[in-house]
Amino acid sequence: MLSMNKLDHIPDNQEEPKSFPLPDISPSCSHLVVVDDEPYLCSVISEFLASLQGIEVTSFTDPTRAAEHIRTHDTDMVITDLVIGETSGVDILETTLASHPDAIVVLMTAYPTVKTAIAVLQKGGYDYLVKPFKLERLKTVVTRGLETLNVRRENIRLKDEIGLLKVSSALLSDSGISDTLNHVKDAALRDLGALAVGLTLKTDSQRIDSLSSFQYGTNNPTLTADLNIREFLANKPANIPVEKQFKRVVRTKTISGARRTEASFPLHAGRNLYGWLNILFNRVCRDSDLRFLELLSSSASSAIRQTLLSERLNESNLNALRALANAIEARDRYTGGHTDRVCEMAVLIAREIGWSEEKILELRQGCTLHDIGKIGVPDAILNKNGPLDDYERNIMQKHPEMGVRIIEGIDFLKTASPYILFHHERYDGHGYPMGLAGEEIPIEGRMLAVVDTFDAIVSDRPYRRGADPSRAIREIEEHSGTQFDPDLARVFLRIFRENPDEVLKLYQDKRAGLRVHDIINEF
Repeated sequence: MLSMNKLDHIPDNQEEPKSFPLPDISPSCSHLVVVDDEPYLCSVISEFLASLQGIEVTSFTDPTRAAEHIRTHDTDMVITDLVIGETSGVDILETTLASHPDAIVVLMTAYPTVKTAIAVLQKGGYDYLVKPFKLERLKTVVTRGLETLNVRRENIRLKDEIGLLKVSSALLSDSGISDTLNHVKDAALRDLGALAVGLTLKTDSQRIDSLSSFQYGTNNPTLTADLNIREFLANKPANIPVEKQFKRVVRTKTISGARRTEASFPLHAGRNLYGWLNILFNRVCRDSDLRFLELLSSSASSAIRQTLLSERLNESNLNALRALANAIEARDRYTGGHTDRVCEMAVLIAREIGWSEEKILELRQGCTLHDIGKIGVPDAILNKNGPLDDYERNIMQKHPEMGVRIIEGIDFLKTASPYILFHHERYDGHGYPMGLAGEEIPIEGRMLAVVDTFDAIVSDRPYRRGADPSRAIREIEEHSGTQFDPDLARVFLRIFRENPDEVLKLYQDKRAGLRVHDIINEF
């Protein structure tokens, strides 16, 4: 058994801290810290543990120096006396778990009680040793503790892989960029136990940059009100040399006696820097944390790059579609700008009822092509200076079906079909080409019917001048529930009442003679 009183064998000039590394420590060795105010006991325990394979030991008789070492170094296990002069071993326990949440802490005491044991375990201690104890008992506790640590870290690794799998699955699925970035933030908070996480994005894409945000892993009001934390989460790391701006930045600070890690990971592809993933830990960051965060930031970067490429492709497609729509409008000298105006008004309704950005992109494509079938309508009918007769009207009313046939077989334009085919259907079933009624008409057609009619009334036609917008508003109000879906008509009317300029800016040439307040007062 260990003797507690053989202090005469300790040289007076012993230095602290004293390390006992094995000559051939493997890279995966365990780092143990021994803390006891009896130098002889520290020496005996350290020398014994250092003789075990794969263990590196550092010992301290000064608890302050021990705590500082634990905060700033990798620590797998701490063996500490319960009473160290005027310091409690529980303080060492709390310091260890604050910096290394998965570490094993064993307390030694010469005065064991049930109350003491319970208190140690409640605070996160792994076990305790009663002095005096045999070295074999020490070996058993240390061996079992390190096995437990390995299991804990394996669980953490599996959780990390699950978190990464969720992010990767979101990236490979049809999830939008918003869902993917939320998965990244959730993984940092949930799987790594981060205190807070923030995204700072600057891609020149309004849609992506609007996702810049930060969130906390706790509802602590003191934390959320801390302006220094908010500034760190919302900004890229300061004073980074140009040559290092694509490398992670990790800083560990001591704040009010506690260690805190600020980690920032660049989101980039090649030399394109998209922003930063900023993570705050209320402890020293582990190497496994940093590896996992590297994978998360890489996944986020891939998602951003993929979204940017998709946006550029979509923009190119839209430009091609606009060119086609403009070619159609060029044949009808009275409907210039009709497609763009209808599209922008439909977007106002879509945003009001909560459509996603992906759905709004489909809307833009559909609205841009809604009159594509007019390419098959003869000029004599398209630009006739007067009402159409029955024959001419029959030809004109075929343009929705002709439009759908034109885009048939073009996969990325499939979502445009409802806008093309159903924008002349009526809510009461008296529209064309299919005579659908109510919610039999896809919402895309019902929405477009409202704004298409508004623009048709306000715009010039071969046989009449465009009417005042107030008349178009009254027309929609009077025919709500018959020609128009009453809910969508109500949304459009509310948009116009609350912010008429959003609609009227599309008709700049008519604004000079328009008395906006008089129109609003008529409702």
